[in-house]
Amino acid sequence: MWPTEPIPPGLPDAASPFKSKPTKTNSSDSHRFNVDDGTSSVSKLHAPVQLSHLASLGVEEIHKLLESDQDTGPTLGNVTLEVYPWKEFDDKKKVFDGPPTSLNICEHTGKIFKYDRLYFGPAYEMDENNWTQGFENSALYKHILQKGIDGRNPLISNGGGVDKRKIVCKGFYRKERKAVAAKKSDKSIVYRGVQAVNDRKLSRPAGKSMPRKSSNADTSSGSCKFMFYIKCDEIGPYINLERNAGCGDHNNHPLAISSECIPVPLKLVPEEVKKTAVNVVESAASHAAGRNFLLRDSQIFINKARMAYLAKLSDEEKNSDSKMGDFGRMIDQFEREEDISYTILSNVPLSDLKDLSKDAASELDGDGQNKNVTVATTKGDDGNITCKEVSSEDEIAHADNIAKEQRQERALDVTQILFMAIGFVYLPLLRFVKLCPEVIWCDITSHSNNKGFHLMTFSCRNSGLAKQSVFMWLWLPDQKRFSFRWVFQHALKMLLPLHVRLRVRFIMKDGDPQQRNEILRSLLSVFPNAIEGSCGWHIVDRGWHSHIRACIAKAYRPHWNKIVKKIHTWIYSWMKPGFVEDPDEYEISKALLIRFICSDVVLRAARNNKALIIDILKFVRSHVFVYEQQYLFYLRKRVKHYAVAHGTQHEGTNTALKEHSAGIKGTMNMDIAAKTIILQSKLKVEELNAMIYRDFSRSDKPWSISPTSKHLLSFAEALLKAVRERTCLYTARRVDKRIFEVSFTPQQAKHAPASTAESSQSKACSVQLKSDEIDKQVTAGDLATTKPRLLVEYADSDDAKVAPLPLFERKRIVTVADDGTLSCECCKFEFSSLPCEHLESVCHLVHEANGSKFAGKFYVCC
Repeated sequence: MWPTEPIPPGLPDAASPFKSKPTKTNSSDSHRFNVDDGTSSVSKLHAPVQLSHLASLGVEEIHKLLESDQDTGPTLGNVTLEVYPWKEFDDKKKVFDGPPTSLNICEHTGKIFKYDRLYFGPAYEMDENNWTQGFENSALYKHILQKGIDGRNPLISNGGGVDKRKIVCKGFYRKERKAVAAKKSDKSIVYRGVQAVNDRKLSRPAGKSMPRKSSNADTSSGSCKFMFYIKCDEIGPYINLERNAGCGDHNNHPLAISSECIPVPLKLVPEEVKKTAVNVVESAASHAAGRNFLLRDSQIFINKARMAYLAKLSDEEKNSDSKMGDFGRMIDQFEREEDISYTILSNVPLSDLKDLSKDAASELDGDGQNKNVTVATTKGDDGNITCKEVSSEDEIAHADNIAKEQRQERALDVTQILFMAIGFVYLPLLRFVKLCPEVIWCDITSHSNNKGFHLMTFSCRNSGLAKQSVFMWLWLPDQKRFSFRWVFQHALKMLLPLHVRLRVRFIMKDGDPQQRNEILRSLLSVFPNAIEGSCGWHIVDRGWHSHIRACIAKAYRPHWNKIVKKIHTWIYSWMKPGFVEDPDEYEISKALLIRFICSDVVLRAARNNKALIIDILKFVRSHVFVYEQQYLFYLRKRVKHYAVAHGTQHEGTNTALKEHSAGIKGTMNMDIAAKTIILQSKLKVEELNAMIYRDFSRSDKPWSISPTSKHLLSFAEALLKAVRERTCLYTARRVDKRIFEVSFTPQQAKHAPASTAESSQSKACSVQLKSDEIDKQVTAGDLATTKPRLLVEYADSDDAKVAPLPLFERKRIVTVADDGTLSCECCKFEFSSLPCEHLESVCHLVHEANGSKFAGKFYVCC
């Protein structure tokens, strides 16, 4: 299982635990395209500014940094150009005699300045008679666009007539259109909904029938006045400053925090690169393949809808040492990559180590033979590489014995290196993990390489973007107890900072007992503030397929499948908020489930097969109820876990890892598989940056009139909007000085939603049973006046529809603390960091009592 290979030659001395000569680092990664054909005055294309340092800043520091760049008042632009100043009555023929001057033209545009024109120089010579016709494709225009991006001011040419070109602020130069204003005021539009968990189902055909929540640049308070004019005469093109022409200030919008967040315009991509990308698209029949090619080859991220390309081996790969094995190439690549942090477990010859411990040195000198030792080699986020013998670490000291057994079993030579395991992270992607590390998923998958190593991955979900991101990859030789011990007791400590591990509150896993044992052990020291949770899908769905063998005739199978789905849905309800929230409710729901399984409805669907009913009861009691401590929602409702009940989100990342346009295959060598994972990570980072910038630059949301809409990402605002829309279904009343009681009263709502996620609950805990389908037919008034009873009867012709789900009537208690903080016993804020309908209902009541209107803006303290 553990491949071996000779000592990889040529590893850098400062970056390798083995004694070898240093090698030169290939500098092809620093290559950038110029925006024209060889003119030295043209700037390099989109040289990125690293944003990874933001992850090390505190929350207050990041907020101060953002607030400093969000001033929508007049902000001086930054477009620094090399120009040749000229003023009236000077000799134009001598304007290029001196060296060019580097000026921020925004400082002099629209202001009194001693010069009247700023010429661009001989490199941008144009025909003064028809220069405007091809201006948008000229090297000068591309040069101006790049300088605008470098100064965080995306620019665009917007007309100007036959004798000049007008350069304006991209995205904000146009006033708000009438159609957008009309859309914002139209209250009849029902937009596509969102969910905090499993939001994907709303983007499928049923959800697509509703309008999409589009965003626009916010110009409701006025357009940006930034502009300057470019003209051309017999000397060449120039910026016109006569009569204080133009405006150098940006208005009514903030500037981007970094030029790295601004997508590269297609105009800045050289034509030869575009042609190459198009050829790749045609040969691979994949637009996404072309996109990956551009990012890898040119460090340019283009949306796959605009450009597509195929990933190819870089010059660095072609010139690599062919004698070095794939493990050596993988390690060499990780050492050269500044954004990669890794840790390796390997068994190496003693003589190849740089620094030997006293025990190891005594073994080497004792009998003069070359011995082996197991070491852990780690490259930190600072780039420093350390090598440590595992014998000094009690948790993984057993690795030395395992390595000796493997060497003896495989009859390996003492000069060979035994590669055992490796784990690595991509640091720019880890930045997003540090934003919301409260919930992490872990799982293991196979067929990721041709060496038989199992790939274990860790992921988290960005709560503001609703995107699942894998942040750690580990290749393990097997799925035995010690492999997971190395992961949770060593790799996680080395690759995940302590302050991040302390913020983890919930770990979602599947049903592997070996993995669970090590997770429980890690909760004592690695994740001291976290609890464990088991995937409900693995417990219910996978467990059902493993233990229930239903031999139902094909004609009756659809009817049986509906009954099975109802049983699964019933069990899943215990894992979700709003169904069972204390032990008594759980026992009632559990008893009703057993009663339903034993009913005539299920027996008829099973074609009177009583043995099948007994098997279902055994499964529920022996393979579901025994895990209730790991899946019941009410046991963890005060833990911030965002109502996560399944590991299917992470299962999707494993599928995407292989089905990606640049997916990993089971036939890949280790170095190619690792390189593919890094490429996917780079694409993920660029995608998230583009999404953030899109919401940042298009903060105006016509579909929401809330005061928070311009300050939140679209997904977060949609979640708050959903809460506000349900507030009308609740009524609050004051029962004590600082205590309020909130009831579910849909009959008093003027426009209640078609379906509700929560039925109410009284202190007597009365039970109402209803089916999912009948719920749509029962009115809100009926639901409020009905006494506890079965809402439907079991009809022979419609057994599957009437499978009941228990919903409990409740009255929520909202308490106001001395400092004005509100807390609700539903604990929605505790587990999701979102305010609930009950809190907003109380806010409306208090403001109405004071003769004011609640604006709907929460100040959340996490």
